[in-house]
Amino acid sequence: MKTAAILLLMFLFAATITTGQNNIKYHAQNYVGLLEGEARGAFQLQTIHGIQYRNWYGAGGVGLDYYKFRSIPVFFSLNRDIVLKNRTFFVSGDIGTNYPWVQDMSTTVWGNTTRQDFSPGLYWSGGLGYKAYFKNKSDAILVNLGYSFKHLTEENRSEGFCIDPPCTVNVTRFDYRLNRISLRLGWQF
Repeated sequence: MKTAAILLLMFLFAATITTGQNNIKYHAQNYVGLLEGEARGAFQLQTIHGIQYRNWYGAGGVGLDYYKFRSIPVFFSLNRDIVLKNRTFFVSGDIGTNYPWVQDMSTTVWGNTTRQDFSPGLYWSGGLGYKAYFKNKSDAILVNLGYSFKHLTEENRSEGFCIDPPCTVNVTRFDYRLNRISLRLGWQF
């Protein structure tokens, strides 16, 4: 939450500064996407808000990622526009933290208790895209094909029925490093 508040203040400050300057513009990008990898395919939603200076776009973003385990990536995004014969392509890169949005579970069966906890991890992605501008040259449809990485850690703690302490606690850790291909469709305004 602290990171999100700092990002929000930073963008409000940037938007205030850029109101009188012609070279710097505020843009928002909203994406809906598909993710495919070793685990089943899933979808993602992202909203990215920031400023564009010439061909560079720097922004902060947040999303919903349903691949394997539901999570919320909070990230910094940097894009570079490449104009070829009146067509605009772009290279994009995102890096940030992936916060799990999984309910921590605790179950008890016949005196055995199992607790499941998830920890945040690294999120990054990179891709190539195309911008189809509308006549106003500000709004655009975005298509982006890329690669994405999501890291989560899960810890399961099992405690058996115990009459005579000290009791045994079994800890199992799972380190999920999820690599996937992403196809995103978006709108820039």
